[in-house]
Amino acid sequence: MKIFVFFLVFVMAVNLLEVEGCCSSPWIHFNGHCYYFYPWTTTNWSQARKNCLYKGADLVSIHSPEEQAFISDWVERINDALGVKNVWLGGNDIAVEGTFKWSDKSYWGYTNWYSGQPNNAGGNEDCMAMWNPVTYSGKWFDRICTQTDLRYICKRAC
Repeated sequence: MKIFVFFLVFVMAVNLLEVEGCCSSPWIHFNGHCYYFYPWTTTNWSQARKNCLYKGADLVSIHSPEEQAFISDWVERINDALGVKNVWLGGNDIAVEGTFKWSDKSYWGYTNWYSGQPNNAGGNEDCMAMWNPVTYSGKWFDRICTQTDLRYICKRAC
């Protein structure tokens, strides 16, 4: 029943947010971009990115407090309904350790790291995730890219 209610709310919200008509369901429109949330699929960072690229998108990049709040709000809603806590973001420092870039090649300007992050714990945390909006306020953490228990969000331009 919980899943049905979530799905119903999700579909209604998607329809309300398609104000410009450039994001077909189940994509959600926000500020000139379309977002696709994957609440049921967990995977590693590389596979999540491949799945987004297949849909003509990339893993989500975040460029403002407003976009951060939008993403955090949706992750929190999904968490309430399905227990989704953490999601992959497109940020990574795979090319140069300590220099994070967005996988979609967009400008890296806004950050929302959790205190002490990124910390490259164990020497191999090269990918970025948003951690539970309820507990960690949607702050960013660096993670091991092969970790397979995270959901993901895709983003594309309208």
